[in-house]
Amino acid sequence: MKRIDRSEVEGLLNAGKRGTIFCTIFLASPQDGSMRKTDNPFHGKGLLKEVALNGAVGGDYGAGVNRLAAKEGKPAREAKGRKWGKLDADRKFVRHTNKEGVAKVYVQMLVRSSTDPVYRIGKDEIPADSIKPFQYEKGKSSTQEDLDGEIICRDVSLENVLMIRYKGEDYLVADLEPMTKPESLTAAKVNARMDALIAEMCDLKRLLIEGEILAD
Repeated sequence: MKRIDRSEVEGLLNAGKRGTIFCTIFLASPQDGSMRKTDNPFHGKGLLKEVALNGAVGGDYGAGVNRLAAKEGKPAREAKGRKWGKLDADRKFVRHTNKEGVAKVYVQMLVRSSTDPVYRIGKDEIPADSIKPFQYEKGKSSTQEDLDGEIICRDVSLENVLMIRYKGEDYLVADLEPMTKPESLTAAKVNARMDALIAEMCDLKRLLIEGEILAD
């Protein structure tokens, strides 16, 4: 395992170079803003939701959605503009300055698979059943409401990244190591429709082996 600084993540994922990167990002997201506060014993305690996302960084979300729509015999649609943040030309990073004037960077990933979440406070795991009553339901993207399948696009804050697995190497970014078990990665269900769409746009087998296909 190699340790890198958070500021080195963009370089690791070839920021500025067009093409597609395949990697696994382990992240731990603070949950206070995603849960109900009333009678919630975990609110304000530093609860984190850890997942490992495997997928494509630099992929074209709009093109993927329209390819999926075409396969389902449904009309093309235009991906709605972002309500916040600006996507780089290489489609790998989103940059956003919040109300306090703090600039933040996010990795945009088209998610191929996601592990079951691990809820943790520090190194202590909290049973998922204990968290569920305080969580809000998440809906489907309005751009894909009429589709049977779904292209899942996630913006991963660099602040929440624990580790990146890329080209067979693990790059630890945070002080805490992931608690996600290897068997959870193996069990994570792959979005077959996503793989089919990526295979139409590039050499999927080569991408999975080499970890990247760059255009320049």
